[in-house]
Amino acid sequence: MREQQFHNAEMTMNFVTSLGSAANGSIEPKFKQHEKTPEVKERVANGEFLRKVDHQIICGCIDGRCGGQLRVSSAGGTISLMVMDDLTTKRFAGEDGSTRQALGNVVGHLQSSGYEVGGHTDDHAAGEKTGCGANDKLPTIYSMMVSQAAVIRQVAEKMSGKSIDDSVHNSIIRQAFARGSFSPSTDLRDVLNQADQKKPALDELRGKHNEVVILVNTRYGTTLDHQALEDEYGPDYEAFCVDAWAFDASACALAEDPNDELEIEEKIVALTYYNLATALTLCGPKMEVVTSQ
Repeated sequence: MREQQFHNAEMTMNFVTSLGSAANGSIEPKFKQHEKTPEVKERVANGEFLRKVDHQIICGCIDGRCGGQLRVSSAGGTISLMVMDDLTTKRFAGEDGSTRQALGNVVGHLQSSGYEVGGHTDDHAAGEKTGCGANDKLPTIYSMMVSQAAVIRQVAEKMSGKSIDDSVHNSIIRQAFARGSFSPSTDLRDVLNQADQKKPALDELRGKHNEVVILVNTRYGTTLDHQALEDEYGPDYEAFCVDAWAFDASACALAEDPNDELEIEEKIVALTYYNLATALTLCGPKMEVVTSQ
């Protein structure tokens, strides 16, 4: 991966990296998008399209398409919190070991604690597909965590500016490797769809993917307003958004001991790895990741 620092009077992007050869997906800037992609990337990194949210716990997906509510986002929405637990303490593992039961346990805990849950479908998914790549390709994403563990760790460390302890890294990768079976993605969708809360748990996003950048958002209490970005540039320029500022609170919400710094750190690393592995699975080598403050 290629890293750069960008600084000028109008923008500050603290970290930029292209996903590079480790990425084997198809979502990346296309030739027809080249003219405006640099401008979109700069303005997204500057936070022009960030909007305030009224919650701190992840319940939305990073997907760049429109049609959803403003939700604090990580890959797959609440599914990412099930993955976080599955890769660490397994506090919410079900008796049958399935990801469906684990997600159901996570949903139950979050709702009993007063938190919303969520995810999404889209307007053209059919059959065994849900329209959420972080859900539909969950087995592949786990495999990516294992096969590209060194790359994922390297990028995670460069983005955070902190070293990841060998024991934490090895434990997460070991858990990813050990996950031998996965419930159908439609089962996970149904678990979220059956959640009893004021706002619908599942958004229906529209259209095809046209993301040109991945934003790692570090601005507390905000998320990317995808509709605002579309209003400015039309449907051909979209951005993924990972609300990294919410990882700490989300980890504490599911922790066995919220005061255990090691447990919280391990969960934050697990969330980071899952999001990076999702990016490598869904996106192509030309897709860039930017962080801003």
